[in-house]
Amino acid sequence: NMGLRLYEIPAEWREVEELIEEAGGEITPEIEDRMEVLEGDLSAKVDVFAALVREAAARSEAFAAESKLFSDKARVAKNKAEGLKRYMKDTLERMGRTAAEGELFKVRIQQNPERVADEGLDPDRLPERYVKVETVKTVDKAKILADYKTGRALPEGVIVVRGSHVRFT
Repeated sequence: NMGLRLYEIPAEWREVEELIEEAGGEITPEIEDRMEVLEGDLSAKVDVFAALVREAAARSEAFAAESKLFSDKARVAKNKAEGLKRYMKDTLERMGRTAAEGELFKVRIQQNPERVADEGLDPDRLPERYVKVETVKTVDKAKILADYKTGRALPEGVIVVRGSHVRFT
């Protein structure tokens, strides 16, 4: 079930849409073959494709908004769980206890593994033995494109390409 449907689209195209969904959004060669044999002139296909694209874009935006909502809810639930655990630990410590039991659950304070406290550590003030140097190299595509646009020769193997896309209006 596709859910959000904004346009009247022939049933055979809705079946193709279902196949695309089942294929993870990919248009497989089999789906291409199916679309080729569906009736309709180019004008009709333009309308069907534009409608399907707009519906898919609308669903994508709706899912993205819901994803943010659920992400926010997940963050709140995680914070709540951590806060409740912190409160229980503080309560046990105030009472001088390391464990307690309820009817359903047991709780105990457990030691964490050792770790180096990193608050205030300055790598410039530590012996080299304790400093790890990481170098990250990235390609400056903006600079390559700027040089290309000014006519400057680019290094061997660097190619600037221009693609194209379909726009429905």
